[in-house]
Amino acid sequence: MEFENREEFFKKVLWKPGLICEDKSKWRRGEDSQTETREEMGMKQPGPQYLKTMVETASPVRNIIALYEKCLLHLGDARKSLDAGDIAHKVESLRKAMDILFYLDSALDATAPEAAQPLHHSYQMILAQLSLANSENSQESLRMAEKWLAGLLAAWQGIVPGSKKQG
Repeated sequence: MEFENREEFFKKVLWKPGLICEDKSKWRRGEDSQTETREEMGMKQPGPQYLKTMVETASPVRNIIALYEKCLLHLGDARKSLDAGDIAHKVESLRKAMDILFYLDSALDATAPEAAQPLHHSYQMILAQLSLANSENSQESLRMAEKWLAGLLAAWQGIVPGSKKQG
C-alpha cells in the first residue's frame, strides 16, 4: 500500500474512531470502561491537522512505537473476531496489521544492514505467522505473532526515556 505522505499514512492506518490521545505520547482505546470517549465528553475526534502535527513533531522512535501499538490493536481485533467466528472482520484486521508490518519493513534503512536485517527477518517471521493465522484460522499462529510483536514493541519502548513498557 502506497501513501503520498505521512499524514495520509497515519489517517488511513492509525486513525480509528474510539482512539483518544490525551497527550502526544499516550494512545488509549476509547472502549476503556474507566474513561469517557471524546464523544461522551462532547468533544470531536482529533482531525487530520492534529494527526499531521503529532506525526511531524514526534520522534521517529515514537512513531514506530505508535505503529507497533496500532498493529497490536489490529491483532487483538483479529483474535476477538476469530473467537466470535466473524471471519470477514478477522481478515480485515489481519490485512491492516500486515499493511503496517509491510510499511515498517519497507522503511528499513538498507544502508545499515546490521540493524535492518534482524528487523527484516523479524517482520518476515511475524508476517508468515499472520498468513498462517489467516489461512488456517489458527489462534496459535496469531498468539505467536502477537508475542513477537509485543517483544519488539518492548525493545523500542526501552529506547525512549519515560515510555510505558507493555507486553
